[in-house]
Amino acid sequence: MQRTVLYRYVCARAGTYLNGPVRSPAHSVVTMDFDPDAEIDHEGPVTPYQQLAGILRARIARGDWQPGRAIASETSLVQQYGLARSTVRRAVAVLVEEGAVFTVPQRGTYVAEKTEG
Repeated sequence: MQRTVLYRYVCARAGTYLNGPVRSPAHSVVTMDFDPDAEIDHEGPVTPYQQLAGILRARIARGDWQPGRAIASETSLVQQYGLARSTVRRAVAVLVEEGAVFTVPQRGTYVAEKTEG
């Protein structure tokens, strides 16, 4: 089954729509919409760690992992997506920074409880 990476891109310099990540000029934050079943596109314009963060975000939104439950282990994500451990750690760090997940040393990474507002 062919899997695709879905994303939008707005070129910051030209201000034109190009199908890729969307960069918010006010905060310089990249937001992307990914298919939860997408594969990593190593040749695409979006870095692999950003793609993985988007895929994991989409899987959490889909309900693959419930709040308070552990997501797949680092080792499992490395094997599943064919990425380096450092790339997986960077993607998880993005989600931690966003507040989507939290880590417990030597236990794993867990989905954060949703907050209103």
